[in-house]
Amino acid sequence: MFNLKFRAKSSPPEDPGTPAAAAGAGRRIDLPAFLDILAGPEPAVPGETFLIEAAGGGLPLPAQILDVPPGGAAGAPVVFVFHGALDQSRRRIPAFAGRFLTRKAGRFATVIGLADPALGIDPALKLAWFAACEGGDTPAAIDALAAGVAARLRPGRVVFTGGSAGAHAALRHARALPGSVAVLVNPRMRIRPSRYWQDYLRLCWPESGRKPADLRALVPDIAELAAQKAGDGMLVYLLNALDTISLRLATEFLAPRETLDDVLLQVEHWPGFEGHSYPQPAWAEWVRAAAEAPGVSVAEIAAQKAGAAPRPQSRPAVRPAAPPRPAPGPGGFDAADIHLADQLAATAE
Repeated sequence: MFNLKFRAKSSPPEDPGTPAAAAGAGRRIDLPAFLDILAGPEPAVPGETFLIEAAGGGLPLPAQILDVPPGGAAGAPVVFVFHGALDQSRRRIPAFAGRFLTRKAGRFATVIGLADPALGIDPALKLAWFAACEGGDTPAAIDALAAGVAARLRPGRVVFTGGSAGAHAALRHARALPGSVAVLVNPRMRIRPSRYWQDYLRLCWPESGRKPADLRALVPDIAELAAQKAGDGMLVYLLNALDTISLRLATEFLAPRETLDDVLLQVEHWPGFEGHSYPQPAWAEWVRAAAEAPGVSVAEIAAQKAGAAPRPQSRPAVRPAAPPRPAPGPGGFDAADIHLADQLAATAE
């Protein structure tokens, strides 16, 4: 089994310019202790990185508490944020997405950024979909974290969000937690064909001899995610109208579904945001709406985003009585009907 060790902050310093050297920066902690910090009377320090040890051993899960509401984490919404593909020659790891959901967005939730521990295996890796590897079962660790947070904090809502490839993990884990909401931005959930999956199999499973045929069982493709039953939670699907690849993938994802009652699809365009991009303020508004809506229906989240409560279900309004028709003309026809017939006849002559 591939052995990867993460460093704690107290370890001897290494070259900060080497991505692999930065992979272990953080405080090692088990899941109960991490939950104690979130639920404790003293607010967590935003920006501190934790390496949450897996119950069965293996790679720890890097997590960063990006923000906690002024009133504390207990009972407040919780947002888990997943990053997309990373170029380790330009970005230090662990890297976290989601800082745009903190103070500028109104401090409405406990925001927890998650980093894929598998990227620390080799600097050549850009994407591993937060999937399992020989070093550990990352999906199981994320599900355990989300379930633990939900049980300990009793949040009003749990939201999973990610853009591009990070949307894959967001949807996968939202489906594992009933009642949660996934907010996906320009999702890239088509695993095959991909320029990343060969590196994932070669580097994350070096001793098992995993082959391309095994990838489907390790990383659910868009077809498997689309086939999952509805009703486990709401999906907010956000697309840039000029991201043609993501638009095409959206049709592949939505077409096989038996119902779209749990999907809020929003396609918009903003000047200056072309292709595979999305403005963070708009993203934050949708995440906040998903977190604060009274329920998880399409109508409730959309109304929350618009700043209005959903209209109550009621009987259709009674239509006003129609004005009395004019007295019939010759032959029992209305004068207006006779005039229209005369005009049509004159046109046809």
